[in-house]
Amino acid sequence: MANHNSAEKKEEIRDLPKIDNEGGTAVDIEDTVISADEKVVEPDNKVNETENTKKPDDKKETLHYFLKISVPLLLICALIALMMALVNGFTKDRIKSNNLKATQEAISRIYPKFDSSDEIDIDVELPIKAVYRLDEGDVLLGYCVSVQPSGFNGAIEMMVGVNPEGDITGVEIISHTETPGIGAAADDPEYLKNYIGLSGNISFGEGIDALTGATISSKAILSGVNAAVEAINNINGQTAEGGAQ
Repeated sequence: MANHNSAEKKEEIRDLPKIDNEGGTAVDIEDTVISADEKVVEPDNKVNETENTKKPDDKKETLHYFLKISVPLLLICALIALMMALVNGFTKDRIKSNNLKATQEAISRIYPKFDSSDEIDIDVELPIKAVYRLDEGDVLLGYCVSVQPSGFNGAIEMMVGVNPEGDITGVEIISHTETPGIGAAADDPEYLKNYIGLSGNISFGEGIDALTGATISSKAILSGVNAAVEAINNINGQTAEGGAQ
């Protein structure tokens, strides 16, 4: 009998609802059980919410970093451009004066006796830059042609003298950027003297040869000389036609 009463009490205790500690209301035990899946999803949602809240800040930080890098670079570039413009403004006249002086010196070496020079007003295109007429009193000594053929490292500034008959009277190199000791060897005055007296369309092997190790520079000088001779022959031809008429 005692055992039977004990069993009934245990059964009644087991069937009693659980009491919520905070509100004192009955809560079914099954409602308080949280599945394993819900435990995994719930933290993920919180992480996503955290990431979403941080995205605007990340964009602001990226923009701030970009501005922090780019603005100083733009200011530096603008400052460099301004400095270059100022330097060019200060040196432009001096460079022009030096070029004019170098041109006059080259002409004087080709025609030491000239006392007047005039730039001929004709249409020119590279490598020809300008054509000058040289006189001694009322006598025409010849012409000097400023040419700028392309060498190995850049343009070669030259002056080529041609007499009224079309013969070369001298070749002077005003400036170049050829390799020192190699291409620059074509600037040797003794080598350039070989052009004096030649006429027409000149080729290597006809009184002049390409320098060993400076083939490109030699070809550039040759092309400049041929362009100068052709220009003077055209001028002489036009003069002859004008006189005949």
